[in-house]
Amino acid sequence: MNELSLIQTNRVRNDSLLRDYLNQITNSDIDLEDKIKLNIPGVYGAQWSTKSAVLNGIINSGGLDKFQNDSLKILISNWTILVNKWEKRESYLHPIVLNQREYLSNKSFRGIPKKGEFWNNYFPNHNKSQIIAQRRNFVNKLEFHNHIANLIAELWIQQSFYNEIELEYNKLMRLLDKEMKSRNL
Repeated sequence: MNELSLIQTNRVRNDSLLRDYLNQITNSDIDLEDKIKLNIPGVYGAQWSTKSAVLNGIINSGGLDKFQNDSLKILISNWTILVNKWEKRESYLHPIVLNQREYLSNKSFRGIPKKGEFWNNYFPNHNKSQIIAQRRNFVNKLEFHNHIANLIAELWIQQSFYNEIELEYNKLMRLLDKEMKSRNL
């Protein structure tokens, strides 16, 4: 769960940065020149690779019947379903991020790589003033705002799923601990 918790922390931070950014670029009281100077937050982070082999083994081998607590049996049975829901939801984020990157790449020149340069000097137009000037082409566009809103919506949905997974995981661990203590394991 630590890996998922770190991913969640990163997603909450991304959500907050994107919300702040969208609020600023859609604020009619802020000048265009100030809007284009704002950095566009990115969405980065790993995906959670679940390891449910032990639980799947318990379920598939009939080992679930060895547990005394019916609530624990249900939680173990439902864990795989919950994880599958997470993985499916997680698969939606990557295309949304790619869609936004494609949109941005069609609105600003990225240049070509220079050989032997450090990554932040990798592209010829990687200077702040040129990038800022290119933002003028899209920062006030509804389509761009909707790209940001789609990212925020997906991050929010993932946060809801995370909360559900965390709740079920804590119940599962508590009941497993109780089962083991009751059986002196």
